[in-house]
Amino acid sequence: MNKMVVLNHKNYLEFSLVKSYLLDINNLIRNDIDVVMCPNSLYIPFFRGKYNFLLGCQDVGLDVTGDVTAYACKSLDVKYALVGHCERKDRLSENNKVINEKIISCISNGISPIVFLGEDYYSYSMKKTGDVLIKQIKEYFSSVSVKEDIIICYEPTFSVNGDVILSNDEISEVVSFIKMIFIRNYGVNVRVLYGGGVNEESIKTLSKIDCLDGFVLGSVSVFPDRVLKVLNTI
Repeated sequence: MNKMVVLNHKNYLEFSLVKSYLLDINNLIRNDIDVVMCPNSLYIPFFRGKYNFLLGCQDVGLDVTGDVTAYACKSLDVKYALVGHCERKDRLSENNKVINEKIISCISNGISPIVFLGEDYYSYSMKKTGDVLIKQIKEYFSSVSVKEDIIICYEPTFSVNGDVILSNDEISEVVSFIKMIFIRNYGVNVRVLYGGGVNEESIKTLSKIDCLDGFVLGSVSVFPDRVLKVLNTI
């Protein structure tokens, strides 16, 4: 199975640059890496078409006025959706029940959720990572028919800005733990990605983790030359 690289633009890409970005980035994508493009929701229609990447969205709403729902995203040929990103949990108080509802909405609309798991620095320092992840998985996937098209991204919240990067051994241990939980509890071998401070420099070390199935890029993702360096290292 190909490695997966998710390009989470967040709100970094200006609309005036969308056309040139598309032309530049599309020519850099190899067919041996699954690249998922997650632009600002306003720009999704401009990313539809015969490109070398798969189309994703940064979130799905819950059918409230102003939300971009999974149903709407499906009509725009979106195949993947980020769910449970730590920024939404922190700044919008998105709780485990809401994340569970979004996962269910994605699946019912034929969209593969890319679900973020991760602990805060206090839990990490107290060696409670396993407890946090078990609780998240249990509550996120309550009443969910877990299948192999669900993707997990392990992203410790304190690493998002690249301030703290875990060692390869630490990441490998957690990723293996997550995979074991899904095999034991759901009988499914899920893809597990890593996010948090992934760039053209850190990828040189992170790409050596054998059990990882790919990576999620944040601000780096809007710079085609930097994305190319990441892809080439992988």
